[in-house]
Amino acid sequence: MQLTGHGTPKTLSDTPSRRRVTFRRLLLAAIAALILGIVFAAYLQPAFVLDLANRFILCL
Repeated sequence: MQLTGHGTPKTLSDTPSRRRVTFRRLLLAAIAALILGIVFAAYLQPAFVLDLANRFILCL
């Protein structure tokens, strides 16, 4: 723990890099949740998923 100029302790949780890491984790979690939601929605439309798979295979 470091002391700032006023004698108050500066914790590691107050550093900008720590906040940046927390924001990045929240952003990655939100993106992962969005991708999982899209995959779940795709399972509700099996004909659409089959159509996309057929188009992908035909492009190869």
